[in-house]
Amino acid sequence: MGFALETLLLRGTELGISPAVEAAAALEEAAALDRTASCEGNGSWGGRHQLLAVHELPGCLAGVEDTSFRGPAARYVWDLSDRQQSRWVVPLVPAEDLDLVYGWVSQPRARFWGMTGHTRDEVLGIYEFLDSLDTHHAFLVLLDGEPMALFQTYEPLLDPVGEAYPAREEDIGMHLLLAPASRPLPHFTPRLVTSLIHYMFSVPGKDRIVVEPDARNTKALRRLDATCFELGPVIRLAEKDAQLAFLTRDRFDRAEPLRHRQTKFQVPIPAAAVTAAAAISTPPSTTQASSSE
Repeated sequence: MGFALETLLLRGTELGISPAVEAAAALEEAAALDRTASCEGNGSWGGRHQLLAVHELPGCLAGVEDTSFRGPAARYVWDLSDRQQSRWVVPLVPAEDLDLVYGWVSQPRARFWGMTGHTRDEVLGIYEFLDSLDTHHAFLVLLDGEPMALFQTYEPLLDPVGEAYPAREEDIGMHLLLAPASRPLPHFTPRLVTSLIHYMFSVPGKDRIVVEPDARNTKALRRLDATCFELGPVIRLAEKDAQLAFLTRDRFDRAEPLRHRQTKFQVPIPAAAVTAAAAISTPPSTTQASSSE
């Protein structure tokens, strides 16, 4: 929450937010709560809202409990008007999540991900080597604590794909690999994709999502069409012929049927994610096309 605050203070006007007005309103609200709490014998607002100087969130829920935490552990998506629509996005931890990820990417069904011929050490090396980048990020999508997908974002301007089309600073790239289905979940994929799109458009300054699945991945292409992406040209990347596709914020907002399929993903943060450093980077040369298999 603390890092998001810095972004809002610096770029809030881009989102229609006045930092000065909102800060004043927050102080007035805190002061009113402080007076109420003192009268009820519950202590002051400042006394109850304490910063934890450890990388741990023992049962803390922002906006509900008073304990706070600041650290590069995960990225949060909060709907302040309706907390029930808040979602967790959890960073991948290469060493701790290797068994899970290797089990997914080595299967024939993940052939378009481009790692079916890699060894465990090679997969681990790719993700650990790129851990230093701040332009590519990998996340695990969890539903009721169960890993459901590998979700990756990247900056097209700083990725080889940006050399194949007129990339913009406002673009954000996306890769998605679904886990093998372990239980029937009706309409899971479109609802998940919609939720992740909302997450990406919550990033300040981003107004267009870019994907580049393998041109042979017909299942992914059908999913893009169903999610209102607009197909661009087929481009040649080092490892594949890729179908470019774009989704603008305006096009997404006007897609009424898509919004009706939106769902909520309440995802608890596992200890591995809480103790991790910032979201790890993903390889521009080995993170392949979005997979909706």
